Amino acid sequence: MKQPREKLSLLPIAAMLAVAFLMVATIAYLFYASGRSHDLATVQSKTSRQIQDITNELLSLVKDAETGQRGFIITGRESYLEPYNKAMAAARLSRAMFNAPSSVSLGK
Repeated sequence: MKQPREKLSLLPIAAMLAVAFLMVATIAYLFYASGRSHDLATVQSKTSRQIQDITNELLSLVKDAETGQRGFIITGRESYLEPYNKAMAAARLSRAMFNAPSSVSLGK
């Protein structure tokens, strides 16, 4: 005599597969979102560094201008005005640099 086999229900297997699929999909999305967030942070960091470099260059030019102006006032020699004139020309470009820091450089 044959004994009737118990039918295995497919519902628990399907439920486990669905949960596994959802877990894999969630992990994939989190990796994707993390990567995009990292890319954005990298771009923002690069832009901040460029602005900081431009600001440091401008500060250096302002110091040079002050030194040249002081030298001119003390000695009366026109040659001391060269750093001052250079700094004034660079200061006119500063607005463009802060609007598009990657496209313009002071170029000491």
